[in-house]
Amino acid sequence: MYLIIGGDSTIGLALSNYWTENNIPFHASTRNQELVSVQRPVIDLLNQSTFKEISGYKSAVICAAVTDMATCEEKPDETRAVNVTGTIKLIKKLEEKENHIVFLSTNQLLNSAKKMIPSSFTLLILLKTFTSIVPDEVINFFQSHITS
Repeated sequence: MYLIIGGDSTIGLALSNYWTENNIPFHASTRNQELVSVQRPVIDLLNQSTFKEISGYKSAVICAAVTDMATCEEKPDETRAVNVTGTIKLIKKLEEKENHIVFLSTNQLLNSAKKMIPSSFTLLILLKTFTSIVPDEVINFFQSHITS
């Protein structure tokens, strides 16, 4: 069973449609209370207590983030709480459960990473930027998970 975190996002919805068409078993998280079900667990990057829903998955694809550039610039603290703090806490929780992690990123986030990524991670570099601010702790966190 696979988990899409950010199942209501553009990429999360597209992946859900693809997996449904190809009979791949998955759950897709939501923050929309009207959509919550066994197949649609609540996972909110601003609420670490929702991470308890992460159990029994082979792999997790992280599609959740604040992606609107204007929002990132207008609300940097809120954006940071989701895109940095929440994401790092989520990845640590996924690691505890020994999930394979697929993290969607931008070419700006890990552009300087020149080493191989361990088998517990798959990093997909997207050309569209979802944040204009790349804090050092994000770069350091991901570089600490990269081996030579």
